[in-house]
Amino acid sequence: MEQAARLVAKLPERRRLPVEFLFQSGLRIGEAVGLRWADADLGALGVHVRRSYYRRTMNPPKSRYGVRSVPVSLVSTPAEKPTSLVPDEALNGLVAG
Repeated sequence: MEQAARLVAKLPERRRLPVEFLFQSGLRIGEAVGLRWADADLGALGVHVRRSYYRRTMNPPKSRYGVRSVPVSLVSTPAEKPTSLVPDEALNGLVAG
């Protein structure tokens, strides 16, 4: 994780949280892009992987093992602002656009 921390530190601040999330969760980029706010389980501190973005389409995971719950930390960095946890209606339920 030391290498990951050094890499994240070199990124512009607005890019750090998504990259930290990928490192921490182990999700593939397409899985992270496919997350919707309804997939977040803040009570259990996790996300539910139900779809993946690939070649401009949302698809279910390729295997039954792709559908899973992944634990995550509620706050990854001191710089994270609470507003980053507010859904953006313009994204149609997606966490990232």
